[in-house]
Amino acid sequence: SSGINAEYGKSRDKAMTACLTSSKCHGVTKEATSNYRTNTGYTISEYSTRTAYVKGGSKVNHQTYETTYSSYTWTFIFPHTLSGYADDTVYKTRKAALKACASNSKCLGVTKEKASTYRLNSSSTVKYSKDRSVWVKG
Repeated sequence: SSGINAEYGKSRDKAMTACLTSSKCHGVTKEATSNYRTNTGYTISEYSTRTAYVKGGSKVNHQTYETTYSSYTWTFIFPHTLSGYADDTVYKTRKAALKACASNSKCLGVTKEKASTYRLNSSSTVKYSKDRSVWVKG
């Protein structure tokens, strides 16, 4: 099948081509099953098992959303970083870093510095950083 909100199996290229040729399509989602589908919505939701491709450019220039974890509301911001470390530990997963930050009174946010490298930060002031993303503790 083809069209909006259609499934394209494992073919990202087919889904992207269908989206580009439709004025109603605003993006493509890669599901946890590695299947691709086209979308009509504008809202990006947080799913650790999904990847969103938003129509309108070659890459995402800025992304912000809120999520709740360990009794805190976290504001995700990409591309930005936080300064100052709240501890000396390097966490391999976002979940582990957010959990540690939630129980650390010095921690005001988490920065993903690179793949599998998350650090707790003692500042909640964000500044631009090309390849980093942050979760600010709220």
